[in-house]
Order: sequence, then C-alpha cells, then structure tokens
Amino acid sequence: MSNNQPVLTLPITITPDSLQVDEQFLEITRTNSFLTKHLRRYYLSVSAVYQKVVYRTYWIEEKFDGPLTKNDMKLKATILFPDVVGIEFAKTKTIYSKCHARLLEVLQGKGMLLLQQDTLSKLDDATSYVIELTTGNKTVIPPNWHYTLVNTGKETLATIEMYREAQELNSCNDRRKGSGVYVIERNGIPEIVKNSQYKNLVKYATVNPESYGTNFNLDATQPLVSQLQLVASHCTDCNNHNWTALLDSANSGYFPF
Repeated sequence: MSNNQPVLTLPITITPDSLQVDEQFLEITRTNSFLTKHLRRYYLSVSAVYQKVVYRTYWIEEKFDGPLTKNDMKLKATILFPDVVGIEFAKTKTIYSKCHARLLEVLQGKGMLLLQQDTLSKLDDATSYVIELTTGNKTVIPPNWHYTLVNTGKETLATIEMYREAQELNSCNDRRKGSGVYVIERNGIPEIVKNSQYKNLVKYATVNPESYGTNFNLDATQPLVSQLQLVASHCTDCNNHNWTALLDSANSGYFPF
C-alpha cells in the first residue's frame, strides 16, 4: 500500500493487555496507564482494592501525510479491562470534550458510554444519557459535553476516537466524583444509580446507538476511518446541532432516580 492510498481499515491490533499499531503507517506518540490509585475520586469505593491497571489510553498519529492528516484528524484509543472496581464496573475518568464533537467506534467488547452536559449540575430536571455499546457501534460525543466509558462485558473494551487535531481534551468533574451516574454490579448485572453529588439530576435516558447515529448519515457497516470526510465535517460543523434533542429523539426510555 502506498502512502497516498486511503486506509479503509485501521492497522490496529488488540492484545489481552495492550494495543499495537502497524508501525509502517501509524505511531503511538503517548501512552497513559491508569491505576486504581489514580481513579479513587471517581469510584464509590476503592479503598480496599488491590492496585492494578484499570485502563490505558493511546495517542496515535500517522507517520506520513495520509487521510487522517489531510482531514486534520487524530486518533485516541482506549482499552478498558473487564473488572469490577469496588462495586462498580471498570470505567474511565470523566472527560470533557472541548470545542468540537468527536466520533467513537467500538473495536472490541461491550460497555456503556455515559454522556452529560457541561452545565449538568446547574440545570433543573437534568438528564444523564446512557448509550450501550457493542463491537462495531459508532457514536458521536457532543462538543463541550462530558463522557465516561464503562466496561460491562467479559473481555477488554477497546475504542477508537477521531477528533480535530487542534482539539483540547481535559479530565473533569473531580469535585463531584466524575459522572452523574454510577454503573454498579449487582448479581452480575449492570445497575445504574445516581451520583449524590449532582443535586439536580432527576433521571437518566438510555439511547439507541443506531438511532442516534442515523442523525449523522454515518454508514454503520463501514469503519469510521473510511468515512473521514464525513467525520471531519461533523467535527467542524458540530455547533449547529441541538444535541439534547438528537439524543432525546433516539432514547429508549427515561428512568427516574
């Protein structure tokens, strides 16, 4: 394959404990490993949990001026190991996606994406959104919203995010222990409970990823990287969307706390 030929699938391999790329085309510029000691403030109870890696993130760039570079896009991969930390299913920090939307594809595994607005704690009758994820799902994270990944399956949850090259990415919500909801394990089944730090959060909504994805004309059968121009346009023109209305239109039901 020449450097100028479009890459239709990502040359990425998921191993039991890491992620690898084909170094002919991609390079991992930074890797972060998050142990339970780094995540204490985000979980309900981890004081007695043995110190171990909960998840890893990989920042990935092209080695040459290929389709990602030409569309001003970069990649961030996350592998979240299957585990129960305290009483919660393993999860990432709650991240603030600043300025632009980002698109996420599930490469492997099963889990949940928790979404909430940046101003959630100040809203009356606020809602948290829960999107169930399986291998191949593609979804959009709104700009200036918070998001958390949760692994509710038996294997490593691996995701790839495509985002604008100049986009900022910050962890957030440290004071309120992360997301507005927790996903706890009860007899092996995920159960969603409220984070008491969010006084105005009154309900959550489950969102169908396929219904939500149809709003963006993405081809669910094709990898995101093969739809780069469409992805790039959504990440640029994202402020024209009413994100709450889009999520509400695809929800499968509201559940009060």
